[in-house]
Amino acid sequence: MKWPFSPFVPTPAAAPPLFVNASYTGKPADILAGRLRFIAELPSSSGYISRTALNGLFEVTTDRSNALQIRIDTSRTMQPLQITNSYPEMPNLGITWYDGLPEWTAISDKNATLCATSRDLQNKSTPVYYRGPTQINVWAYSPDGELKPSWLGQDYGPQSLETATYITGKGVVFIPNFARFSSAGRSGYSKGRLVLEPLAG
Repeated sequence: MKWPFSPFVPTPAAAPPLFVNASYTGKPADILAGRLRFIAELPSSSGYISRTALNGLFEVTTDRSNALQIRIDTSRTMQPLQITNSYPEMPNLGITWYDGLPEWTAISDKNATLCATSRDLQNKSTPVYYRGPTQINVWAYSPDGELKPSWLGQDYGPQSLETATYITGKGVVFIPNFARFSSAGRSGYSKGRLVLEPLAG
């Protein structure tokens, strides 16, 4: 099975943001910057989200110097992550669904992936077969540094997503129900979580 699978088988005064967008509204004390790290339940699958997306897909890398760097306003909930060292024309990091609308039933095996996008969502880093909907106001920051993704539907409130990586291809996916997803013929995934690692660390 290949990744991605297809229907046929992304103190001192605070420095100004590198790429300005409408989400950067917080006070300096509320703004945190760092590397985007993936901590997997399977330790060998842990690493950093790469700043160089392969064919438009962000993957997990062990090269810390190539880690995607982001900025977030911790005073807000359900917001974009601001990319600071890649994709200047698409500075927001959000989520795009593989195909069609997400489903929140216990039997859903739908998945989404990381996506760099412009504020108006007209330009996206994901390949064409990720033709489902995209959102950028999906991230919540918790005090332990975890970045928790959710999806906001038209007829319901935020729905939590679980994070995983494909062990061989290292691609990152977001899933409504990891147990169902991994049992539906997709056992080669490791569940994990995204964490903001401070740049000074």
